[in-house]
Amino acid sequence: MAYITLHSSLIAPIRKLTEGTRESTSFNFQKRINVNTRDELGQLAADFNIMARTIDTHIKNLRKKISVLLPDQEVISAVYGVGYRYISPPE
Repeated sequence: MAYITLHSSLIAPIRKLTEGTRESTSFNFQKRINVNTRDELGQLAADFNIMARTIDTHIKNLRKKISVLLPDQEVISAVYGVGYRYISPPE
């Protein structure tokens, strides 16, 4: 019985947070974490969701600005090199 309580209150939320952070390392900031607790893990999940939403919004805004300022993909690649792939529009 103690394992079930520990699993649902601690292990499962940590696993969800781990999955979300792994997604973000792949530059997928659309992943949201659903942890329905009112403790520190719930607050951490809520903060993660705010951070991911903010980063996702900034990336979308950068994509729009870049597409207006530098519409030629070859020029963008030449200027920004490998790093540009993280903010370039999906193909």
